[in-house]
Amino acid sequence: MELINMKLPASSAPTTGLPTEPRAEYPYGLQLSLSDEVLKKLGVEYLPAVGSYYMIVAHCCVTSISESQREGEEKQKRLELQIEEMALSEPVREVDATALYPNSKMES
Repeated sequence: MELINMKLPASSAPTTGLPTEPRAEYPYGLQLSLSDEVLKKLGVEYLPAVGSYYMIVAHCCVTSISESQREGEEKQKRLELQIEEMALSEPVREVDATALYPNSKMES
């Protein structure tokens, strides 16, 4: 399965317009927050350094789908997924982003 870089283009990153607010780099909903209970289930005993990388594998269920269109605009689709089973790798120390996303045209 090929990994796709989900980073938003600078022109479409959402913002409230406040000058001190940083732009979101990734779409809303792509960040996972793992509680102490979940970390224990996944076997994470020690917290990694901020900026560390993990690989995850998850089994999820489609919980909702929708499609809508406003006059003069293109159709918008939405898919909601509930993660039901997940595995977390050992922390990956250094990751070459170009190896993870070979088709993203990113520079390492």
